[in-house]
Amino acid sequence: MATIKDIAELAKVSSASVSRILNNDPTLSVPKETRQRVLDAANQLGYKKKNKKIYDTVMTLGIIQWISPIEESNDPYYLSIRQGVEEYCFKNKIAIKRVFKTDVDYLNQLEDIQGLVCIGKYSQEDIETYKKICSNVIFLDMNIDPIHECCILLDFKNAVKDVVSYLSQNILQLPI
Repeated sequence: MATIKDIAELAKVSSASVSRILNNDPTLSVPKETRQRVLDAANQLGYKKKNKKIYDTVMTLGIIQWISPIEESNDPYYLSIRQGVEEYCFKNKIAIKRVFKTDVDYLNQLEDIQGLVCIGKYSQEDIETYKKICSNVIFLDMNIDPIHECCILLDFKNAVKDVVSYLSQNILQLPI
């Protein structure tokens, strides 16, 4: 059975690069030619990615991020939302199929999911498409008006009000 080290030797890259390419690491920046060389080497050697602990998961959840991996790496807000969802899934043995809307053929990567979390802003056409993929869909950080879908939106106004209230009462000792 082929290993990451075997692929690295054939593709003439580091084992770390192979691992990050095969795991679709959004923070890795490599030329398309290098990425393709690694994928070709993996195919040539018959590399099969191990599905870690898929057998003891309770369900598979799809996560769609509306921005690209590069944009996400520069946006701590959306990065933290996705990481929070993934952390919850990991702790609760929920398998994840993570995609970015900017990925080529991203919808086909969401086969056999029982739930779908869509992080960001989506069009009505996107909403209808996602509902066809999975009946259990939730939108995070998207105001849907009128509400016909399940969505969660941070109330920034009340959050700021709560912070100012807390600071004035507990730290600054200022009247509100």
